[in-house]
Amino acid sequence: MKLIILPIVFVLSTTSLIGQHSLGIKASFGASMLKTSYSYSTDHSDYFRPTGQVGLTYKYNITNRSIIASDLLFFQIRGKEHAKLALTNDFGDPIGILKLDIWRNISYLGLPLYYGYNFKNLTFCIGIQTSITLFSNGKERSEYPDLNGDLAITENEFSGLNIDMLNVGPIANIRYNLTDKSALELMYYYGVNNIQQDIRDWKLNPHMLTVGLLYYFISQK
Repeated sequence: MKLIILPIVFVLSTTSLIGQHSLGIKASFGASMLKTSYSYSTDHSDYFRPTGQVGLTYKYNITNRSIIASDLLFFQIRGKEHAKLALTNDFGDPIGILKLDIWRNISYLGLPLYYGYNFKNLTFCIGIQTSITLFSNGKERSEYPDLNGDLAITENEFSGLNIDMLNVGPIANIRYNLTDKSALELMYYYGVNNIQQDIRDWKLNPHMLTVGLLYYFISQK
């Protein structure tokens, strides 16, 4: 809870100094992926899925060249995993292929903090983001030959993925400043820590790439 309250108190307590501080809103869309890494050999692929984020954005101009910035964002990490597994009978003879598709969705509250450098109309930012899990769900679909050789299909939906509550990783963005109050932003985030709980032979790491717009309703003059 302190991770949520402290940034809000900090932003609200500094917005009265409009000459140095800017507070606004931010919205973006793009693609995300949950990268799976196994300690054993497996035939699988990970795919990007559409995603987006929205929330508050804040910046403080240290100098004409340098800023520090932070956001309070609601966003989703969505990914799809496709895997294939060769099936055999009791004698080791091949009987077909199991095809497995897994869709995972995780909703986060993101708290990034970064340093930025202004160059003409561009601002280059790099920092670190802490993401707090709000809720999660997923879906699983499998295709395989049954005992008669016919195609069998099963589908399952589930909520509450077995993942960590916190995800931390580097964040970087490039902003093109349209005016003193608005900017276009290209952002990339990578979750460093393995968010998969209790299973040691594979890892799950979030990736996200978005394009969005920032608008400061309290802006430096």
